Amino acid sequence: MSYQLRQLLSTAEIQNTVKRLANDISRAAESNPPPILIGILNASFIFMADLVREITIPIQIDFVRAKSYNIMTQQGQVKLDHITPVVYQQHVIVVDTIVDTGNTVSAVIQQLLRTGPTSLKVCALLHKPARMSEFLVQVDYLGITIPDKFVVGYGLDLDGKYRNLPDIYYVEG
Repeated sequence: MSYQLRQLLSTAEIQNTVKRLANDISRAAESNPPPILIGILNASFIFMADLVREITIPIQIDFVRAKSYNIMTQQGQVKLDHITPVVYQQHVIVVDTIVDTGNTVSAVIQQLLRTGPTSLKVCALLHKPARMSEFLVQVDYLGITIPDKFVVGYGLDLDGKYRNLPDIYYVEG
């Protein structure tokens, strides 16, 4: 199948947003113990790397691996492949590149809450509220709200492809 990619966000727009989010996280954490940032793989690896390099406070980093999509369609069930970190009495920020339906982030939050964090917040570069399902997720550190389009690039993929693109594109076709 052939797809057309149309640019939605440039590298400069993404980097400005990442810096703003990092500043917000750094300022908020000045009055709390340093947080642990938990990225949701695979999509968050590029965003997470850029974000943590801009944060000015000491942080810890970990990852969980979750999968809920297969070729542009929502699959409903989230599979967590990586053992969830124990975050007992820690301030946690879950990091994902996009909150779409909220299904994946909600599943990760539920797993983390079982381990007793002091606080748990969500940071997302992109949010697509038009797709939000019954999994209402509060995004505490929100980058950009986007329209209801399937997006790729900057870590986001279509059937395993396009993660390496530096800009974010929406898919037509």
